[in-house]
Amino acid sequence: MVKRYRLLVFDWEGTLGEDTIGQVIKAIRESAVRLGLGEVDQALAQKSVYLGLIKAIHRLFPNARLHQQEALFSAVNSSLAKSSVAINLIHGAFDVVERAFNAGYLLAVATNKSQQSLNKALQASGLGRYFLVNRCAGHVPAKPCPQMLQELMDVFDVRPEETLMIGDSLSDMEMAQTLSVDALGIDIHQLNTIELLTAGAQMVCVDYSQVADFLQL
Repeated sequence: MVKRYRLLVFDWEGTLGEDTIGQVIKAIRESAVRLGLGEVDQALAQKSVYLGLIKAIHRLFPNARLHQQEALFSAVNSSLAKSSVAINLIHGAFDVVERAFNAGYLLAVATNKSQQSLNKALQASGLGRYFLVNRCAGHVPAKPCPQMLQELMDVFDVRPEETLMIGDSLSDMEMAQTLSVDALGIDIHQLNTIELLTAGAQMVCVDYSQVADFLQL
């Protein structure tokens, strides 16, 4: 069967590399339930964690007593210390990238990370051999501006219908839609599935086995 796509463009943070924000939210959610504090407002959590864990807990559980907030803070830190925060790649990502490369797909990264940060990540993860052409914020406008994706298609001389954008954020979906490029959503922590589908994702994958199935690898 002829492959539908020729070029696969991956986001980095939360798509190939571990999304530390997503891990923090997951730890807060699980710890809060375990401590009897109730469910976490996911939308508010995503806006709050950027302020730091202490402020995030205060915003998410303003009616909790001080000792409950302190217990949650301790539990989240303990959970994160035991998790795979230090692991650079999301489970299964390396294998799928390698299989896609061997299957003849063209590969690129489009990310809002800096070029220096991406270079370090590619080198540390061993993925640098597969991603020789990339676009980062700083050299071109940040997503959702479509310039980085357009430049990648130009470099590889592929049409929008031959390109697939793979990412975990609404900005990835919006960038793809602007150029009539299909997009595949990644939602490892299962926080944004509905939003990604609403934003135009063909489907949303919660692990890389689903990505492999989508690409018929």
